[in-house]
Amino acid sequence: MQSHRNSDTFCVFREGAHHVYPGGHSAEARIPVSVLFGAVVVSLLIACVNVANLLVARGLRGQPEMALRISLGAGRSRIVRQLLTESLPSPFAP
Repeated sequence: MQSHRNSDTFCVFREGAHHVYPGGHSAEARIPVSVLFGAVVVSLLIACVNVANLLVARGLRGQPEMALRISLGAGRSRIVRQLLTESLPSPFAP
């Protein structure tokens, strides 16, 4: 056991009893924070996969329509304009 005398406090430390990391965080908080961080990462990964799946489904659904527009002679700018017009309102729809 070590004792340390400061100007106005007296502290007693035991070796290996308590570890404090930079920023004042203790070792006891490290595991729950790591578990919470892992859960957040998994949730974000699931959300990203879900959005990608929805975009692929939308693309496959509109593929025959795009093929028809291209065969009728629609230009690239017209097709891009059509896709943007269809996709912009979707984030605002309930």
